[in-house]
Amino acid sequence: MKKTTLYIALFSVFGFVLQSKAQDIHFSNISMTQLYTSIGSVGSGNSLFSASAEYRNQWPAIGNAYTTMGMTAAGRIETENGALGIGLIANRDQAGDLSLTKLQAEGAIAYHQQVTRKSYLGLGVQGGVIQHSIDGSKAQWQSQFDGKEFDPSRNSGEDALFQPFMNYTLGTGAQWEYNNIEYNRFSQSFTYVRFGLSVYHAFASKLDYNAFEKEYARVALSGSAIYCLDLQSSELEPAFVYQQKGKEKEMVFGLLYRYIINPGSRYTTHLKKLDFAAGAYYRLPNDAIIPTFNMNYANYQLGIAYDVNVSQLSQASRTIGGVEFSLRLLIP
Repeated sequence: MKKTTLYIALFSVFGFVLQSKAQDIHFSNISMTQLYTSIGSVGSGNSLFSASAEYRNQWPAIGNAYTTMGMTAAGRIETENGALGIGLIANRDQAGDLSLTKLQAEGAIAYHQQVTRKSYLGLGVQGGVIQHSIDGSKAQWQSQFDGKEFDPSRNSGEDALFQPFMNYTLGTGAQWEYNNIEYNRFSQSFTYVRFGLSVYHAFASKLDYNAFEKEYARVALSGSAIYCLDLQSSELEPAFVYQQKGKEKEMVFGLLYRYIINPGSRYTTHLKKLDFAAGAYYRLPNDAIIPTFNMNYANYQLGIAYDVNVSQLSQASRTIGGVEFSLRLLIP
């Protein structure tokens, strides 16, 4: 291989390759995307089936940064003393001018054992494959500079950056859930509380970028709650997620206020559920403020979050961290 210099794509390719070892798929609206941070949450809650779609565009002001799309589906099968949850998670993460892409497909299963009348302990496993690829045809090399401009038709003389490859991943997690929503929403009290601990990539094959390197495990600790304020008219929803992968750490925490216009009814379709939640999350270490708006209508949920970047990167990003949309269908 000739000793040539990567002229333009240095940051957008290898910078993202190195960072991709630390960044898994992640979203900011943590109240809408718990299947990405808690393996034990698959099949939890009051819905027999849920399906969701997510879209996130991160750091659009500094070039072709991360664009993430995800889809999930989860079902709940009631058992005598608990429930069995089965889920599918698929996502696509693309970064940089050369489209460094991670395409991931995983299946998950969790069993939720009833501990008390209102609480469950869930244990789950999640595993699948990840395809890694890059579009080397978009690279611009010094050898393609003809003295005036770049000529993409000229042979660069360079070997391929790397060939597409796949690796497998397997993780596990546990979740404790207290669910009093169906029994009491008419007094000031916590109607829902959950805590989850998951280890993603606990077992994983190595990554073949420039050399075989280990896929670091990602540890995720998450929690959320619903506190009823006043006779089905308003609620507070605190939530947090702490994640660590290798030397990289991240924590997102915050609070939403939900105003309930119509709580809906399980017995008639004429009274459709309608409520709105607004608030903000904050990402540490000193990265972004995340204004968030969520809405429930009938069996649908809509979420919108926007990262306002406050780190040193804000000089390049112009405080534009990323916009995120979530859409979910729930079948009781």
